[in-house]
Amino acid sequence: MNNHKKKEIPYDAWLLWTVTNACNLNCPYCNASNPEKILKKFYDLGFLNSAIIASVNLSKLLEQSFQKGPFRVYRETKAKLTPEAGTAIDIPALIRTLDATQKIFKISFTGGEPFLVPNFIDACEAITKKHYTTLFSNLTSPQIKSFCETIDPRSVLEICGSLHIKELEKRRLLERYIENFILLKAKGFNVSAQAVAHPDLSGDVEKYRLYFKEKGIDIVFVPFRGRYHWKQYPKSYTGQEIERFGFGPFPKSHTDIMNCFYRKGKMCNAGFNVGVVFPSGEAQTCFLIDQSIGNVFTKIEFHNNLIKCPFKYCSCPLNIYDPTLFEKACQ
Repeated sequence: MNNHKKKEIPYDAWLLWTVTNACNLNCPYCNASNPEKILKKFYDLGFLNSAIIASVNLSKLLEQSFQKGPFRVYRETKAKLTPEAGTAIDIPALIRTLDATQKIFKISFTGGEPFLVPNFIDACEAITKKHYTTLFSNLTSPQIKSFCETIDPRSVLEICGSLHIKELEKRRLLERYIENFILLKAKGFNVSAQAVAHPDLSGDVEKYRLYFKEKGIDIVFVPFRGRYHWKQYPKSYTGQEIERFGFGPFPKSHTDIMNCFYRKGKMCNAGFNVGVVFPSGEAQTCFLIDQSIGNVFTKIEFHNNLIKCPFKYCSCPLNIYDPTLFEKACQ
């Protein structure tokens, strides 16, 4: 008899919402805060997917161009991606859309920096009356204190404190990050510190790990995905770098890091009970497949079937980041 009990999750579906592309930081490895870096994003994929992205999305793009005209399609695409820090969330419309699905959601807010959205805390308060959130933030906002006082930590499954060490040092915001992290932890939030394992940090890993440990913060390094000095990462990490960043013993961990992002032909629940949302509210299957599932301010309608990933390299494998929800979809 198998006594293994599967992990229970309190939600039925997940929306990964880039609620704004605007950010108060300008990290060299990030595409969010500068619209011109959209080109860099495609370059960072190493052109591994160029032909397949074209075959998956080009026919739809051409159809839209004929129907609406190429300039309108361009303007709509730009509006979907353009950083807008001052745009508020239409909270009543959002709640109506979520309620109409009759599902319980996990909504993950990312960016850019979510706290730049003017009514972000109000939106979280409304959402968490019934649903759950997770949050990716650089923890430099003065609104963190208000967030702690307003939001019930039991409805916030996780706060990922994105730790951009070099950029925070440059802008003299490192102490503010630490203060906000400690405050969230003291208030009962499940908060973690995650730093991008950028190759230029390799020589200083132990120094920073010790520094934050003394402040009561354990750093977790996550693989850098992109190009650095003409090398494609994460596949270009050396065994020494892998051990320094704490990914695990080499060479097994090197294989694990690579397999995580190489998804072609593998089943995925993107579009089935998972979707990505852009600052405009437009929702689609995933970041690479431009198949609409609606808009969070009008109607969300998931697809009826799981998909096989058509891409050789997937920068954000949604089935990996929430494996329990993926298992639920497979059932």
